[in-house]
Amino acid sequence: MIWAALGGHQADLAHSDRRPLAARYQTDVAWFAAVADLSEAAGADLASQCAAGEVAILFRDRVPSALAGFDEVHREQVHQMVAPIAVRPDLSR
Repeated sequence: MIWAALGGHQADLAHSDRRPLAARYQTDVAWFAAVADLSEAAGADLASQCAAGEVAILFRDRVPSALAGFDEVHREQVHQMVAPIAVRPDLSR
């Protein structure tokens, strides 16, 4: 979802040096990043957008123990929840 957002409706929030295999939000927006695949080339593309010591958070169905160019500092299982229908808030209050 992050990959699609950074290439679509949130492209204006992407780091200015978006690469073919990696994208990330501007660091003052979010630490989230995305890679097209888990190749060394994708890791290199993402690393080129990060300063030394900068954090990039990936949400993937699987992530290798070390993406090329990065040291893993934290790993956690998360659950994505999607509403079955869009609910419009009552703005009349």
